[in-house]
Amino acid sequence: MDLLEDVKKYLPQFLSRTSSEELFSCLKDFPDNIDSRMYCDYLKEESFFAQGDGVAKLKMVSWKTQTLVDVNAIILSNTCDISKENKRTLPPSCTYCLVLELDKYLDLLRRERKDEGYIKNFENDIKRQSITSIFYLPKAHDLDKEYIALMDHVGSCPISHLDNTKTKLFSLSNYGFYMFLLKLSIHFTRVKDGIDRSDVNELSVN
Repeated sequence: MDLLEDVKKYLPQFLSRTSSEELFSCLKDFPDNIDSRMYCDYLKEESFFAQGDGVAKLKMVSWKTQTLVDVNAIILSNTCDISKENKRTLPPSCTYCLVLELDKYLDLLRRERKDEGYIKNFENDIKRQSITSIFYLPKAHDLDKEYIALMDHVGSCPISHLDNTKTKLFSLSNYGFYMFLLKLSIHFTRVKDGIDRSDVNELSVN
């Protein structure tokens, strides 16, 4: 995959020239630069929550125990949709997915009796952002371990639940956020299911 050529036409138009050049510099080095450049310190200190922010202790259903449990999560919802400044007739919910320590995930694979060679290759694919359902979060800044976001483990809460009692774990930089959007797009919207959805019985020719 030629990442630069694939994403040039989708470069965010709101970025300044300097920010655009910085983003492209990071993309040129992908995937050997999945490191501290993924994060943005000053956004982490902002009081609002945005798409791609990591948040501690959000609720998610445990199907095993049929209970609500506290989990670390990364916000999937669009920033505007969850803004408390955006008045709605009915308050929207915030959608997020589970964030898990990478080591704990690899231990789950071991419990499934996967051999170490398979696990090592899978770990390398995760760290290269090659697994469509997993977003890799490297150890850096305030993250003391490597984490992954499992995009197929999704929960939601009222946006009123996102308040100043919630701890923001990290915020993504332009580079990290753009990689996150690419992974979201690939996981949720790629059209490769091979299903013909046309209904010839409903077609009419005038």
